[in-house]
Amino acid sequence: KQQGVTRELPFVVIDQYNAPSEDENNTYVVQPFLYAQTDNHIAEGLQYMVNGMPQPTFEMRPGETVWLKYLSGAVNIVNSFHILREDGTPFPVYDAASDGINYASPVLKKAFINGGGMRQDIMLQFPEAGLYHVWTKDLVGVQFFGLGPADMRMATFNVTGDPVESPVDVANMKFSLPKTHTKDIDASEVTLSRVVTFDITGDTTIFPFPQFKINGEAFELDRIMYDLTLDGHAEEWILISTTNVIHPFHLHVLPFQVVSVFSGYNGTQNTDSIKIMEEIGPYPQWRDTVVVPPYGMVRIRIRFDGAPLVDLNGKSVFHCHMLAHEDTGMITAIRFADTEGGFGDGESESGGESGSENDGESGGESDGESDDDSSGRSAHEKALQLAIVTVGTLCLSFLG
Repeated sequence: KQQGVTRELPFVVIDQYNAPSEDENNTYVVQPFLYAQTDNHIAEGLQYMVNGMPQPTFEMRPGETVWLKYLSGAVNIVNSFHILREDGTPFPVYDAASDGINYASPVLKKAFINGGGMRQDIMLQFPEAGLYHVWTKDLVGVQFFGLGPADMRMATFNVTGDPVESPVDVANMKFSLPKTHTKDIDASEVTLSRVVTFDITGDTTIFPFPQFKINGEAFELDRIMYDLTLDGHAEEWILISTTNVIHPFHLHVLPFQVVSVFSGYNGTQNTDSIKIMEEIGPYPQWRDTVVVPPYGMVRIRIRFDGAPLVDLNGKSVFHCHMLAHEDTGMITAIRFADTEGGFGDGESESGGESGSENDGESGGESDGESDDDSSGRSAHEKALQLAIVTVGTLCLSFLG
């Protein structure tokens, strides 16, 4: 507002599924969330809603700047965000923040692909009158085994009236960085790397089917995957989707920096969308949720430090932000403590090791070749590094 932006507009996207009513003609009813992940016709009945409305129209003046608070509230699938002019040509927008953490200045972006919980703060300004349409598109063949969703117009901006006399110079706006999450996490700070795989198995003898897992394990109430000491140490996590399914990764309590994104998916219809997922920068980028592409890998860095006047000790979780995945096993518990000896009782697969001891090769794989837990990771987790092979030779070069 100090820079001339006086109007805010929420833009909340949800993925609503409708089906014909069995009792009333010309009536549709909203389906439960699992419908989208279990029905063979995922694209049929899908209606993206914006602020609770189907394809709403928003009014703006030429040259007016609106702080568009875009939130993907989709629970079943991802959605993209493209603004197209009336002739179908793309209209880039200025992105000012990701997941509530702003940049030093806005960044011009052609499009976004966001999963549930991901937010963008967009400085929206149209210089000329006309109709500008917001589309989700180019996701056919990318999401959920190639079943959809189809391209769809989500909203329209009707730009009319007298132009603003002195438009805000959005490209040259400057923002003060937050007091926390401003210092980049350099590779030299990293004392431990972890591999986190998002897996799907198809055992027909087990319910639910299919099975959604993290590091080969479905959620168990008493399992703690990692004990993490809030002593300021930094870790690098390599997030891997071992199948052709997208997984929005969300970490509770602490944000992280996205360092790089890569997909080894060879789908022929998806080149543009895969590129958007890989180019979410500027890198490194602070977030609390990030899309792991199909057959993809995301490298993130996390600084485990406490927060002033806030007690972060105790259990937390990370998980896939698709409800059907999360609620059928793709979620796991972690545990925070101020000191390494402060975790108390409970079984942890990480053996209570925070990773605060440097392994001698910053940013590399976790230390040690022994089968015990002294390296901070179980033998099972070490073996799961072999999942990288499923991503292919390109992904291996990405790790290097």
